[in-house]
Amino acid sequence: VDGLDDEWLAIAMLQTHKKIGPWKFSLGGQYTFLEQAFSLAFEDLDLGSTKIVLNQFSLKPSLEYSFLKRAYLRFELPVETNRFEDDDQNYNEYGIQLAIGRKFNRGGKMEATYSFENRDYEARRIRNTAGTSLPGTALEWEDHRWNLTLDYYLNAKKTWRSKSLLRLRRVVDNGSGYDDFWMYRAQQRFTYTRPTWELGVSASYSHYDYDTQTVESGNSNHRHRSRLSLGCEFEKSFADNWTLSLAYHFEDYLSNVPDDVYSSSVISF
Repeated sequence: VDGLDDEWLAIAMLQTHKKIGPWKFSLGGQYTFLEQAFSLAFEDLDLGSTKIVLNQFSLKPSLEYSFLKRAYLRFELPVETNRFEDDDQNYNEYGIQLAIGRKFNRGGKMEATYSFENRDYEARRIRNTAGTSLPGTALEWEDHRWNLTLDYYLNAKKTWRSKSLLRLRRVVDNGSGYDDFWMYRAQQRFTYTRPTWELGVSASYSHYDYDTQTVESGNSNHRHRSRLSLGCEFEKSFADNWTLSLAYHFEDYLSNVPDDVYSSSVISF
């Protein structure tokens, strides 16, 4: 991005909780400062690449109830405000999250969650079915997510661990439905752990179907896009003070819109 030199990220967090019998009350707060080049090519509004300068404030109170030894119910009320250097990107977000789960004897858990978020943009406009912004309007959208998570050890020695996720997501805007979409995701990770080293492999697949957006003007075919992600990470400890980490991640983006199609490879050392 032209004009962007160093990138900055700063995060401050505070969390506290108190248990009273089977009840647990938690309160978390976070402040984030971000200045970096940011690609929105696979985000919900698909705005390309830009420079982001962001001050973000979030608060998350939650209440959890434990029953039947390892089962639990959790209720959260997250609130977040995002203030950008470019004021027309500012938005506030609030919602709820409900979760029911069970912790396993050896560690890990099975959990089902539903979350709802309402995002309220201060200056971003509603777009009509052709994607044209409508003056004098303010965009809002509702974001519904259903998750099923399974995290467990495959053997008694806890050397093999599996983490699985299924997600269904629905976004609905307050206008013509230009930003409406369904998203489906499946991801899997396996980890093998030894006393001085750990190896992990992961894969995920996401698919987006848009209700209103089309491939191009005059084409009635609705837009869709997918992402395939593969990863491998290795970490080894030496004595007490040194750790070697290696990682490789590959992502492939497929779509019926040519501008959405690309792939990326990242090697980390």
